[in-house]
Amino acid sequence: MQLEAGPALVARVVLGPALAASSAPVWVLVVTIGLVAGVTSAVSDLRRWSPPGPLFFVFGLGVSAFVPASTSTVAVAAAVAPASLALALLASVAGVLRPAGRRALATADGRRWRRGPRPLDGRRAVAHASVCLVASIVAGLISLGLGVQSPYWAMVSAVVPVVGTATAGQLVRAGHRLLGTLVGVGLAALLLAWQPGVAALIVAFGVLQFATELLIVRNYGLALVFITPMALGMRALGGAPVDVGALVAARTADTAIGVGVVVVVLLATHRLRRPRPEATV
Repeated sequence: MQLEAGPALVARVVLGPALAASSAPVWVLVVTIGLVAGVTSAVSDLRRWSPPGPLFFVFGLGVSAFVPASTSTVAVAAAVAPASLALALLASVAGVLRPAGRRALATADGRRWRRGPRPLDGRRAVAHASVCLVASIVAGLISLGLGVQSPYWAMVSAVVPVVGTATAGQLVRAGHRLLGTLVGVGLAALLLAWQPGVAALIVAFGVLQFATELLIVRNYGLALVFITPMALGMRALGGAPVDVGALVAARTADTAIGVGVVVVVLLATHRLRRPRPEATV
């Protein structure tokens, strides 16, 4: 799975600066990110990537596409992203260096890991991809129409809930997205108001990432409390002044837009996405 999802994520991270360097209109960026959201959602479902959905791909592409870039920026991304992937892959298999890890790999679980995931049914994958495509583009265009310079946050919020099969569960996840982000935005405001240096920010991001990894599978809403400060704090890494109030207001509005749009789309397509009853003889 990592060998599939990793290169796909690298491609998005490199595509973002390339789009930014091309000086493409903002609406083109929104539509491109929406198309990537739909395609990635389908592939993620069909290949059973974990975690499912296009969240990290939309986020990676969106962040990198809405930051000013040049040809040299694209070259840096093309070098750093694959190197980071290689390091992550090495870390993910480090357990096999221990006897216990080698024994686990030889078990039935290990054999299933080597064979790869069992594909999901195509109908559900198409349904998820369609919702991600429509909701992300609509949310991005609404955000853009309201004057937000970086509408990718609304697009990220629009694709987050589109996992699983039950509409009720998806709506709960949408609520987690909204509430977790609101609390995380408050934490981000405190962090950025402190005006830490780059080194302090990197340390803080490491702590936040550790907390995120502990919580992401167990409670998505709580994990967002730690994800959001990392996402918003990225702008401060460049050393440029950050208007904390404007940043917090924009991200809060974008989250509300994205969640609102995807909730409407999920409710409107509920009957179409319900599993078909099995035919009886």
